[in-house]
Amino acid sequence: MLLEEFDSIQQAVINPAHSDTVFTEEFGPLPKTILCPFSGDVIQQLLITKQLQEIGYTQNINGRTPIYLMRRENKDVLVMLAKVGEPACINTLEDLAPLGVEHFILFGSCGVLDKNLASDQINLPIAALRDEGLSHHYAPPSDQILADPNAILLMEKVLQENGIQYEKGITWTTDAFFRETPAKLLRRKEQGAIYVDMEAAGTFAWSQFRGHHLYHFFYSADHLHTNGWDRRLAQRRRHTIDFFEVALLFADEIAG
Repeated sequence: MLLEEFDSIQQAVINPAHSDTVFTEEFGPLPKTILCPFSGDVIQQLLITKQLQEIGYTQNINGRTPIYLMRRENKDVLVMLAKVGEPACINTLEDLAPLGVEHFILFGSCGVLDKNLASDQINLPIAALRDEGLSHHYAPPSDQILADPNAILLMEKVLQENGIQYEKGITWTTDAFFRETPAKLLRRKEQGAIYVDMEAAGTFAWSQFRGHHLYHFFYSADHLHTNGWDRRLAQRRRHTIDFFEVALLFADEIAG
């Protein structure tokens, strides 16, 4: 299979150094930590409350993705919307190379394969089943890829110190959610998956290949089962900005 042709060489034909990142404001040294929510509602809420200052953007044929600076008591962070789907997500993150970002905090919703996993709960994916394509360009072939254990320890420490309930487990990363068939769902559950998402396998592989520190967490949303799909909209009552506050706790711990 073509996806088994992993090449470990760092230099490709096109590299992050070729990024089209544009700075619209002049600043001194930028923060080394960036928070990347997948929810556009988070960005809109932060803009409405005037907590973000646009300092630049990445761009491609789809348009611009703004990069923001968030000032906060000497612990400034960068903020950028994470794109849904691995290629869009990882390629946008690769464009941040000129900023010198070292710590990436990504967070968004996930589906659950067990109805007993409550909605709006924090979840830490400790490994991802690689039912997608992008991760195979950043890591050797395997069915599963592990998260950085040091990142998991840091997030657990912060959640425990703040009395925030959470779960840990394996996620099933797919790049074709309209092809999550009942048979595949059963097989992934047999392989230990309790979550389903569209980016984690790729973010794990990319961050490890590039040597970045990644802190990727979920908040649980819909429930997938062999008889159908439960969106659980009535159960999802927390505003997505609540999860941004959790991400800020991680950023504070990273800053020390």
